[in-house]
Amino acid sequence: GLAEREDTRLAAIREAEESRRRAEKVDVEVASARARLEALRRDTEQMRDELARDEAAEETRVAQQANLEREKGTRRVQDAQDALEKTSADAVAIGAEIARLQTGLALEKECIAGL
Repeated sequence: GLAEREDTRLAAIREAEESRRRAEKVDVEVASARARLEALRRDTEQMRDELARDEAAEETRVAQQANLEREKGTRRVQDAQDALEKTSADAVAIGAEIARLQTGLALEKECIAGL
């Protein structure tokens, strides 16, 4: 009768309390899992940002290196053109000197022949 109903009621209360404790434990585990997921999401976002910065820095470095190589190539071409112009000028001067010497030699031969 009354004792059985009281036992049943107490058993139901104990079961409800146990269910509440299990639910609280699950709530804590879910909150912990959410916190871990959020931390992983932040870490992933940070890694993406770092990767994007690293890629941009590498692209900049490569572009700067390419510019330096182009500038070196332009300087080498200019240096070669300058050397060619000087060599050409030297060749013209040497040719003029040879012509002057040949003319002087011819005059000396004429003078000697005329003596």
